[in-house]
Amino acid sequence: MSDFIRYYDDVLTKEQCQVFIDETKLLLKDCNEEWTVVGVKHSKGNRDLFRLESRLYQEQRFFIDKTIEEIYNKYKNEFTLDQDYSTITFNWKVHYTPVGGYIDWHNDLGGKNDEAWKRKIVFIIYLNDLDEGELKFKHFDTQIMPRAGRVLVMPTGWVWEHKADKLFEEKYIITGFFYDKEDKC
Repeated sequence: MSDFIRYYDDVLTKEQCQVFIDETKLLLKDCNEEWTVVGVKHSKGNRDLFRLESRLYQEQRFFIDKTIEEIYNKYKNEFTLDQDYSTITFNWKVHYTPVGGYIDWHNDLGGKNDEAWKRKIVFIIYLNDLDEGELKFKHFDTQIMPRAGRVLVMPTGWVWEHKADKLFEEKYIITGFFYDKEDKC
């Protein structure tokens, strides 16, 4: 049986990735102590993580939306999925994790709001190379190293529970979800 975890390298160039990193740094620089800038959410504590909404990246948005659609079609064809999922393109976010941040064990299906229960497939676009902070899976012997331009695609359920260990470098990713057209939020 397949684990349905796939990654595709060189989907974005290093230069394209750097544009997002530079834009993210500028957006975070404008944030104040309370992180009140609209579109930026800061999860404090050991899981130090900033989520920046896609609407903050107007110049790159169309390109990323098109890239995400192409990746989904490639993934769908590889597994001959008969369900037609649509992207909620406005829902992707850029995540910035500073040195010392980490993501503990979790899956991407379910949560505190209805939207989280409608997720079917998750994608992660890595924006920078790291020598650590690989994504590890609890139920599969699979680890994915962060490489600029790499896209990871996988289902969202409990079987795909994953984590990323504490970082000693900054990490930048774009992440979002595909939803069933019938369940679209």
